[in-house]
Amino acid sequence: MSRFVSQLKKFVLQRSDLALQSYQAIQAHATTAEVGLYCQRLDECCGVLLGLLESGATPILLNQVSESALEQFLAGGRDAYVDGVFHESKSADRIIESPGELAFLTSGSSGEAKLVFKTLAQLESESLVLEEFYQGVKCVGGTVSHQHIYGFLFRLMVPINLALELVPETWVYPSDLAQALNESDDLAVISSPSQLARLASTMAPKRAAALVVSSGGPLSCNDAVAAANWLQTPILELYGSTETGGIATRSQSAGQLSWQPLAGVAIDFVSNEVSSPWCQARQLDDTLTATGSGQAFELTGRVDRIVKVNEKRISLTAIEQALQGHEVVKSIRVVPYSHSRLAAFVVVDESILARNASWQALKAELRLFCTSFLEPSTIPRKWRFLRSLPTTERSKVTDPLCHKLLTTDKRIPSPISADWLSAHELALGVAIVPKLPWFQGHFPGQPVLPGVAMIWMAEQYIRGWFDEERTIRTLSTVKFQSVIAPETEVQIRLKYVAEKAQYHLKILNDETVFAQAKLLVED
Repeated sequence: MSRFVSQLKKFVLQRSDLALQSYQAIQAHATTAEVGLYCQRLDECCGVLLGLLESGATPILLNQVSESALEQFLAGGRDAYVDGVFHESKSADRIIESPGELAFLTSGSSGEAKLVFKTLAQLESESLVLEEFYQGVKCVGGTVSHQHIYGFLFRLMVPINLALELVPETWVYPSDLAQALNESDDLAVISSPSQLARLASTMAPKRAAALVVSSGGPLSCNDAVAAANWLQTPILELYGSTETGGIATRSQSAGQLSWQPLAGVAIDFVSNEVSSPWCQARQLDDTLTATGSGQAFELTGRVDRIVKVNEKRISLTAIEQALQGHEVVKSIRVVPYSHSRLAAFVVVDESILARNASWQALKAELRLFCTSFLEPSTIPRKWRFLRSLPTTERSKVTDPLCHKLLTTDKRIPSPISADWLSAHELALGVAIVPKLPWFQGHFPGQPVLPGVAMIWMAEQYIRGWFDEERTIRTLSTVKFQSVIAPETEVQIRLKYVAEKAQYHLKILNDETVFAQAKLLVED
């Protein structure tokens, strides 16, 4: 029996009633060689995980549990356990053999899901290296899910191996994290760049974190320093992927700007390959540049993403790098959309933006800038100016998320930010602009966004972002608490509660709650 399975069994049998209940429940099921696993609570996940490993089944950690995604998974000949409910596959072609002992569902920038299989030996060898970062830690919690390899290793496997206390819930809001820090000693915080960037909006905790880890995407130096001040400890950044596992760490907030490979990791800068005890030699999607005589490095871009636009081969990476040279552009994502056209999603430097008379003027300026390196027919047709690029719950920017910002309905404001806080909760930043048709005649001389418009827009966001096809048939606990005037920026939070088949809506900003409601869908 591996060290991890042995320690996991001690946790399930001795330290958690819910883990023990789920462990006993799964033993009566699991009829396929691969079984999907999704539990919002980490302790429940531990119980099911142990039961599946002991039965010889391969657990597949799922990160998509919508009704359509679950149906597609079951149709592939696999059973699934989702938040206390066992779903048996009805497919005649059932999976009877698996290539690994554990698997993760992941996706790249294209958003297409794929399975990555791991052996327990691979995961344990990486866990052993990561344990050195947990000195002085007694309890571990996080704002990221344990359903992904990063959260699985840092929130579940390493703490289980070290017999540390676990926080079973995932913190969603900065206030949840602040409260946990104020109530706990020697707490480790496992987080992501998009979540760390939001901390400044909440009162800082009185106690310092014992360890803070960030992974899933790039963390800007400014955000790293601000988060370190809020948490009163340096931010340890981890670079890696589901396929490669952990590769390197750095701490910008402590003055370490180059990435330092983890113990056992070897990098070939000529072939752009990485290898380790937990990963065979694999070529990376990022380009690495050595910063000295050793193995320290910087990330200097992505391997070119090539598309055809008007029969011409175009590097999206090259366009992004060129546009980064414009003083107003902080970050950018260029993606293809219908008929081989390009769309640019730009996060702007607002201190420089003031000189532009309008978004149209800025768009014209950037299009003119593009003529120095692009032919006119290949310049992006659509431009969206954002507060931040849209991210998944793992802080990944993907093409499908960007496509959701290309709404053409003038009744619906296109979000200026979009962050998945969890698999079921979305926060959209929306600018309520004066040209919205809802303001016409409501009211003359003192325009106010109608309550019916708030609910209707929320329904459209639910359909577009949650891919909801069912009818929304009932509203309940509707509260319109403050008026929304033109030129107001709001955050629209939407949370799907599966067991009640309803969406919870909250419209707010830093100062005011404007509206709340529950939208019930046909089950």
